[in-house]
Amino acid sequence: MEPEDAAFIGNYAILLSDIRKDYDKAEDYYKKLIELEPDNAAFIGNYAIFLSDIRKDYDKAEEYYKKVIELQPDNEKNIGNYAIFLSDIRKDYDKAEDYYQKVIELQPDNAKNIGKYAIFLSDIRKDYDRAEEYYKKAIELKPEDANNICNYAHHLIISKHDFENAQKYIDQAFLKVGKDNESLAVKAELWFYRYAHYKKWYKEGEHALEKLTTEGTKSIGWNFDQHIEIAKNNNHPNIQKLQHSQT
Repeated sequence: MEPEDAAFIGNYAILLSDIRKDYDKAEDYYKKLIELEPDNAAFIGNYAIFLSDIRKDYDKAEEYYKKVIELQPDNEKNIGNYAIFLSDIRKDYDKAEDYYQKVIELQPDNAKNIGKYAIFLSDIRKDYDRAEEYYKKAIELKPEDANNICNYAHHLIISKHDFENAQKYIDQAFLKVGKDNESLAVKAELWFYRYAHYKKWYKEGEHALEKLTTEGTKSIGWNFDQHIEIAKNNNHPNIQKLQHSQT
């Protein structure tokens, strides 16, 4: 493989960042990549994510998000990533919603994007009725997606305190969850809900969360404060353990 081969450099940059955690060297390769192909939207989009998630250089990340959308104004992946950035980092919820809606206009049957918009409507807008509509649509489009099912269970607990129906979706999600790292994180979330809200799962839930944590499974930035507050109001026997579980 030639050192000037852009595809090789791109893959190596991802390897250095995601696997080796050698972020300085990864950034050197990202920069070299963009020098070689300054209008390659895929490379620029990946670099924007790196700048935001790893470097926390949000101004520079936004510069690259805008550039990649200018290059590919109809690319749902980059638009979706920018929507998340605007919501989670910039807290510019109106602008974020514009981009979420654009993503769904581009791909109205994409369950993943619809699920992300449902989370935004539920957690940020507190528009629980519309969130319900989009959660159900996402699950209907892709009933095997454990993540969307898990998120809907979260919605039912937080918005309606509907523990009975939430339990059904938690059980359903457990049947769908896979074995990759992302799926294990979803599994940890599901066990957290069982441990937080269902007495019959207290003992097994505690052990399951401890086992997943020992094996290196971590949440991906979830905030379970609302769940902990509900559990506290319902006299959960070990609030400190719940608080420790979300770190």
